[in-house]
Amino acid sequence: MALTRSLFPGGVGRAVVIVLTAAVLAVCGLVGAAPSAADATPCPGCGKAQRSTGAAEELKRTAPLAKLRELRDSGAARFQEPALHSVEGDPASGASGPPDARYAELDEYRLFAEGDDPVHWRHIRQQQIGDCWLMATMGAIAAADPGLIREMITANPNGTYTVAFPGARPVTVTPDLPLHDGKPVFAGSDPEQRVIWPAILEKAYAQREGGYGELENWHSGAAMSAFKPGSGLGDYLPSFLMNPLIRTDVDDLYARFAERGEAMTLSTSPLSGDRPLMREGELVSGHVYFVVAVDAAADTVTVRNPWGEHTGDIVLTEDEINRNITAIHSSLMREER
Repeated sequence: MALTRSLFPGGVGRAVVIVLTAAVLAVCGLVGAAPSAADATPCPGCGKAQRSTGAAEELKRTAPLAKLRELRDSGAARFQEPALHSVEGDPASGASGPPDARYAELDEYRLFAEGDDPVHWRHIRQQQIGDCWLMATMGAIAAADPGLIREMITANPNGTYTVAFPGARPVTVTPDLPLHDGKPVFAGSDPEQRVIWPAILEKAYAQREGGYGELENWHSGAAMSAFKPGSGLGDYLPSFLMNPLIRTDVDDLYARFAERGEAMTLSTSPLSGDRPLMREGELVSGHVYFVVAVDAAADTVTVRNPWGEHTGDIVLTEDEINRNITAIHSSLMREER
């Protein structure tokens, strides 16, 4: 079974294929097998490559920004910014890829907001890239455990930022972002407080994946697994697309979100078929939303669109969730909050 991102805008419907594929591979003995002796043997030169990578990371954390930009512009491979090519845009909103974006530093910005909410889900603003799965997951984590995001990003004295994805090597990025006419083309933020933590997380993720084009059209389980290894598909809750007999229960969502403090996203199908999306476009197909409130008494769930604060609250009843939502990803991002 081939997995093709382009077949599933937003990446939500493909989770069914992934589950089936994993099951087939497990039965065939193609996953979970013990490593062979050859697999356990270190490759020649790997230690040298790792030392080289570590030296580049150290330089990114300590060298002046002007020097890092000079190395980037000279073509030094380990100092290149994440590639911008192959970004097609956001099919859910109809936004095309960025026109003539160039890396530059914003005139004014802060890593985190001032005041009582340095990290808030209102800061999330997806723009000209189809990474709703990643931006919605950031919003979900900001709603459930904003302190986790603050702990992941370290501001270095030279102006760069180091992002520590749990279970992975740290990724250091410059403050330079893809801009057009002086404005970010990918992750934006609340216009009243130009904070860049969403853009820095997005850039670091793009850096480790091989470019911004690699961020398009996937599912939020993959993003959750980056913020907490071992989550993701293991926390996938099936709904009508996987099993018409299983219904989502708001009481269960309340226990997960309000009592356990889990980050939670809801996804619509890119193949809505005879299940029209609700309220004349308030929910769009092939898109991921994040949960900001669950009211067990009213049997409702309030979600937000990662397109930004201007989109407003979307309050879904239990019936509307079961008619319109294809997938729910929910995970406690760390055991101790």
